[in-house]
Amino acid sequence: MTTTTARPAKCIASRSVGSACLDLVRNPWLLGGLVLANVLQFAVVYIPQMNRVFHTVPISLTSFLLIGAAASLVLWVEEVRKFCARRKMQQ
Repeated sequence: MTTTTARPAKCIASRSVGSACLDLVRNPWLLGGLVLANVLQFAVVYIPQMNRVFHTVPISLTSFLLIGAAASLVLWVEEVRKFCARRKMQQ
């Protein structure tokens, strides 16, 4: 689950060197796709009928937070890299 959670973070962070990760509203298709992907992922994990079909089990809040923290590392590392690249371009 960490990999499927980290990929959207990488997608957000990699949009461009000049834009910050919070600049998602400029691309509504990307935002919609990310929201839909998360809703479907939560459905597979937390809806009992989906658990039976996909052979998944609900995860605890602690596990959910750990997965989110691990996946967000991709975002933060990329944002630091972009910050350094912007500073280097300004010099």
